[in-house]
Amino acid sequence: MRVSSNSFSDSFLQELSQLENRQNNLQTEASSGLKLTLPLYHTDETKDQPAFKVSPANFANSVTLLVEYAGVNKSAASRPQDFYTLQYLPK
Repeated sequence: MRVSSNSFSDSFLQELSQLENRQNNLQTEASSGLKLTLPLYHTDETKDQPAFKVSPANFANSVTLLVEYAGVNKSAASRPQDFYTLQYLPK
């Protein structure tokens, strides 16, 4: 019985160790992903502003791409300001 008990204890400790390793890997992956995505929240024009701010020129470029490749109506490219507002973002 001692052998069975020790075997179970060893197996349990091994599983616990593997679980902790998996959790550490998930935390590492999450922090790596966050580090990769944080630069996407700012452009050169908005680097000193809060996240999700967009410059009018950058948004106009986005609308132009949508017109070109996504089938958005061509008239949208001439008035991109009709499609976004910054008034709801914190100042």
